[in-house]
Amino acid sequence: MKGNGNPLAVRMETNVAKICAVVVTYNRKDLLRVCLEALKSQTRELDSILVVDNASSDGTEEMLSEEFLSVKVISLKSNTGGAGGFYSGIRKAHEDGYDMFWLMDDDAEPSKNALEMLLSEPTAFQEDVVCLSGAVMDRSGAIAVNHRGYLNDPDKIILGWIQRPVPEELYKKRVVEIDTVSFVGPLIKREVVTRIGYPMREFFVHNDDIEYSMRLRKAGKVLLIGASTIRHFEAFTQSENGKPFTRRFPEYGKLWLYYYGKRNLCYIAKRERKSFSFFILFFIKRLVLEIKTSIGLLLRADHRIRRIFLPYMAMFNGLRGNFDNTVPRRWLY
Repeated sequence: MKGNGNPLAVRMETNVAKICAVVVTYNRKDLLRVCLEALKSQTRELDSILVVDNASSDGTEEMLSEEFLSVKVISLKSNTGGAGGFYSGIRKAHEDGYDMFWLMDDDAEPSKNALEMLLSEPTAFQEDVVCLSGAVMDRSGAIAVNHRGYLNDPDKIILGWIQRPVPEELYKKRVVEIDTVSFVGPLIKREVVTRIGYPMREFFVHNDDIEYSMRLRKAGKVLLIGASTIRHFEAFTQSENGKPFTRRFPEYGKLWLYYYGKRNLCYIAKRERKSFSFFILFFIKRLVLEIKTSIGLLLRADHRIRRIFLPYMAMFNGLRGNFDNTVPRRWLY
């Protein structure tokens, strides 16, 4: 890229790009502390760390003001979900003029050289590369494959087949071109955010990273650099007594979260479809699957009526593009 006349590209090639880490948090101050310590310990020092606090009530604000004075904080008045948090954080970092944005969940712990390894990839600063990502590991150190993937046929994603994971053997390669990244550790260039905008805050939670990945991929290349690693403690926060959930039907008190994933999936499927006929075909198959699930709910689940109608409401609102995020709680509780 030498001699291409792009001042930003020259800055990046000399590894002096201004990088801001954007961390979204909600009521997980102990995990957030681990994340921030890891970010502050990077062998390639960050230019800024920005925490978006989604109206936490567990003492997060006090912890940040007492232990992390150098960290910038956006304190939101209400919980806007992961999607709203990343919208606010990326927007602020973009407005402040940073060249790259390193997105992070509050339960992520990047290895000390995670950022350095991303930036050391020779192809990282080519103009057609818009996003760099590392390997996400679970708490045991195994690759959490669902965080990095390839997009499936847009006409079929209505069935829930949004992506297929990157095979584990590909993580051994120096660099691999992929399609999708979770918001655990992607390093996104300013120029592409200027072009495609911010994440859809309307999504609240679930599939917001998939939707943004689709826009990133249309704009350029997304790279996986396996030598850069991040440990993700998701297993601790989505388990009971340290063991993964095994229920066929989700706990009723947490069922409202399920709504957003299905609604957002239907919205993406409708927007991204290539063939209207195939979209309708696979939508009918989706309905058949939901009907089978409804029969099972009639036989075995609690709060049957509310459980049965929730996914249909989600699908209908997704197809309509209705992002009223009060719907699931109002219906269920």
